[in-house]
This record gives sequence, structure tokens and C-alpha cells, in this order.
Amino acid sequence: MLIKKFLALCLFLLGFQVYAQTEIPGLRIKDEKTGKTLPLRIQKLDIQVKVLGRMAVTTLTYEFINETPRVLEGEFVFPLAEGRSVSRFALEVNGALREGGVVEKAKGREVFESVTRAAIDPGLLEKVKGNSFRARVYPVPARGTKQLLIAYEEELSFSSQGFLYQLPLNYAAPVANFSAEVSVSGGNPELVAKSGFKGEFKSISSGFVYETRLKNQALTRPLSFKVIPEKESQTLLQTDSDTGKTYFASRIALPAMAEKKTLPETLTLFFDTSGSASSRNIEKELDLLEGYFKKIANVKVNLIFFS
Repeated sequence: MLIKKFLALCLFLLGFQVYAQTEIPGLRIKDEKTGKTLPLRIQKLDIQVKVLGRMAVTTLTYEFINETPRVLEGEFVFPLAEGRSVSRFALEVNGALREGGVVEKAKGREVFESVTRAAIDPGLLEKVKGNSFRARVYPVPARGTKQLLIAYEEELSFSSQGFLYQLPLNYAAPVANFSAEVSVSGGNPELVAKSGFKGEFKSISSGFVYETRLKNQALTRPLSFKVIPEKESQTLLQTDSDTGKTYFASRIALPAMAEKKTLPETLTLFFDTSGSASSRNIEKELDLLEGYFKKIANVKVNLIFFS
């Protein structure tokens, strides 16, 4: 019990940095009278999801409407769950989406300020605490609209029911025009019960597709579906074509192998105390370590905490 008590004491002294993902994606403006940030209404939202094997790419295209008589500067907020990474960002310029590039943070801010002074439409997407992303957007035209596109990639988690995809949607204000298209290759998909969407996937030559379109609809439930893979014993290969190039993804079932390991005399234990680890079952981890150290009996441990 000594190692368990020691770790628990260290965690208490260090404390966990808990970042709750309570932010709702959207474009916000600052109210000059109250100083509070207010969301701009979503005029249109289009979602494209592409699943190949267990990899998924999600692309969201927003169209925000500025109903005020003045030009606004806004802040686009987009929180992401751990394990997801932004792969694309584009901003509407002169009626068309212009793709963004990746630069160092200081350079990005410098460019943003310089083009703002030159009255050119800039967009600066930065990663902030946790796995959230923010973009300063200017200008949002008076009594006009502004489009933003953001895409991210993820590896779907596997459960007893298959690979699970979930896109949280938390827009209580009705979205005037909403559309979603999901294409899946390499498994049999179906919407899960807790999803806020109706219908079913249709079989096509390249896999399966799901489409939905809604008018003036509040989006308060997730877009969620599971993909049931083929037999794990099979070696699967899926191919897909995009922009004239062919890509492939494979899943190869490897035979289980086991061998007896020599017990260590010295080991280094890295223990994560960051906010992303706050939902872990620490008690279960400590029980596992306790049992492992009992089996080793005598060992030198280098304990390193990191965040």
C-alpha cells in the first residue's frame, strides 16, 4: 500500500488541471454596452464526414449572419476532444473560401494585425488551453454573412459494438439551413439510439452514405453512429480516390503472441497529471501498480510527474 499512498499524496499536492469542455462552437462578438460576448446566429451549417476504416475526417462549413448595421470583429471558438487535430481552416474572402496556412504563432499575429490595418479579410486560428481553437475574424460585414470552414481528423475508438463516431451539437437557437452527409467505407454503419437524427445509411458502390437536410432546426443532440467492422481475423484493404489520387487503408489482424519477461531491477514511471487525464480511473491505476510492485518485490522506481 506504500506506493499507492505515496502517489495519492503527490497527486493531492500537485492538483489536477481540469478543463471542462463547456464551450459551444461558434462566432462571437462583444457587446459594447455590457462587455459580454454574444453568439452570431448560424444562417447555414454544412457537415461532411468521411470514414475510411477507422479514420474519420469531419469538415464543418459555417455561415454566420450579422444582423446589425455595423461591421463587426468576431472570435470563432471551436473546442475539440482529445485525440482530434485540426487539418484545415478556411475563411470567406470576396465571396469565396480562402484556405489558411500554418505559421508560427508570433508570425501569425503579426500578419493578422498588418492585414487588418490594410482592410484585408484576415483569419487567425490559434490553439489555446486544452484542445480548443480560437480564430479572430474581421470584418463581418454589416447586415451580411461570413463563412468559415474547419476540418479535423480522428481515429475512431473501438467498443464492443464497433467503431464509434460522435459529433456533439449544442445549438439551441434554430439553424436556418442544416445539411449533413456521411460516407463510410470499410464497415457497416448505423445511427446510434442517442443520435438526434433519423433515417438510415444507404448502400452505394463505394460503401454507405447518409444524408439529411433540416430547416429552422435547433441542434441539441449529437450526430452519432457506429461502424461494425468485418471479422477481426480478416485482412482488410479499402481504397478511395480524391482529387485524382488513390489512397488506401488496411487493417491486418496479427496473431496474439506472449512470452515471459524478465522482471526489472529499475524502472521509470511517468504519471500524467494534466487536465486531459482528469477523467481517468486513478484508483484502478493505483491498484494495478500495487499488484505489479508486489509481483516484482524489490525494484528501484524513478517517479516522474508531467502535465
